[in-house]
Amino acid sequence: FARPHPLLIYICVAMVIHVREALLAGDFTDCMGTLQHFPPVPVEELLQVAFRLRASDLTPVGAGPAPHAKGQHSASQQQQKQQQQKQ
Repeated sequence: FARPHPLLIYICVAMVIHVREALLAGDFTDCMGTLQHFPPVPVEELLQVAFRLRASDLTPVGAGPAPHAKGQHSASQQQQKQQQQKQ
């Protein structure tokens, strides 16, 4: 099992995910403004995302496929395929 990081890290990542589109669309000044004056978001929503992220870190490697969009693979799956092709 992977050792999880402190919950605070997952909450911070959940916050960035929440404003992802604004960060991608803005320039440096816009991004800093968004992060310094964070828009309102229900705490429960952030905690749900944080717990989900943390749970994915607690899942044993090889325990089953991660929920990815159709046609997308995780980095570890891509590495496994590359290793199999080399053999």
